[in-house]
Formats: sequence, structure tokens, C-alpha cells
Amino acid sequence: MTSLQEGIYLEEKKGRIGTGHTSSNVTYKNYYAVRLSGEMAELFLLDDQLSLTGLKEKANQQSVLQRMTFKPEHQVHFESLRAAMGPGANPSPVPQKRDAAKVPQTKPQAGLPQTKPEAAAPQVKQPAKAPAKQSRQDPWWEATSKGAKDLLKK
Repeated sequence: MTSLQEGIYLEEKKGRIGTGHTSSNVTYKNYYAVRLSGEMAELFLLDDQLSLTGLKEKANQQSVLQRMTFKPEHQVHFESLRAAMGPGANPSPVPQKRDAAKVPQTKPQAGLPQTKPEAAAPQVKQPAKAPAKQSRQDPWWEATSKGAKDLLKK
């Protein structure tokens, strides 16, 4: 018998949507991040980007094993989700590789914060003067190319 381990699990449910001749069979796929809490398992529903949705439920470990399949390829992603899942059971220890020959890296000290230069005084834009109207000596209807005879419909 396989024991339940923490990680990301996939639940697949088959269903039917639609009515009559438009109905079709579909498979619903839900990903869960599973964290152990004693005899129970905490299930955190994930969205299509494998991010937490905020929905959480508790279930028996045996029922989780029966209805879901473990996805070990997402284990690295699960480790990044662990902090976002909030307080709970103690996380499983992750072995860390330490090399005694390596010297710890030190970051260079940050410089002073940059300051923004002072803005120049706003410039006042002089309004443009409208061109002076020219008075015509001849009447306006003579300025048309066709003359005054075609200005009114008959």
C-alpha cells in the first residue's frame, strides 16, 4: 500500500454536459497541493497556472489516495507554494547540499539613494493671436468659381 506524501496531485472526474443531441462527455481536471496534517490531509485547490486559489478542504488520507494521482514532476513547484499555504504541519525536511570549501558570498554595500532633480518652473505659453480678418471689396458671391447663378436650387 502506498502512503500519501506531500506534493501536487491531480483529480480527474468524468462528466456529461449539455442536453439532447448537443451533449458531450468531458473530463474535469483539478490540481491540488496536498499537505499532511496528522491523519488528515489538507487539500489546496490550484488554478490552471498551479497557483493557490484560496479554496481549502480537509480529507482522509485514504480517500485522497483513491481519488487522486501524485504528480512528482511538479514537486519543485510545490516547494515554492509551501510558504504561501500558511501555517500548518511541519514541512518535510529538504536536504541541503553544503560545501565547506565555499566562502559565503557577500553583497556589495548599496550606495546612497538617488534623488530626483528639481523641476524647472513652468513656462507660460503666450496665446497665439488670431489673424486679422481681411475685408473684401467685392461681394462674397463673386468669390465662388461658378458665380451666383448656381447658389440657389430651382
